Amino acid sequence: MTHFVGKYFTYHKVRWEDHPNIRGGKIEEAITKALGYRISWSAAHIKPGTTWAQAATDTSPVTGEEKKNK
Repeated sequence: MTHFVGKYFTYHKVRWEDHPNIRGGKIEEAITKALGYRISWSAAHIKPGTTWAQAATDTSPVTGEEKKNK
């Protein structure tokens, strides 16, 4: 039964539910909301405390020294 459930969602939701992301639509609203969330964890490649939008557009690398100072 779990195979049926997995196959249904993979086939119908992932493969065929591909709504376009139009300006001002629900998908754009959800993406904008998600990009506004603050990053609460840290890693060598990410700056904690920034938003996802800032992390996605920041091109400067985070060095080990910067991470120690945070």
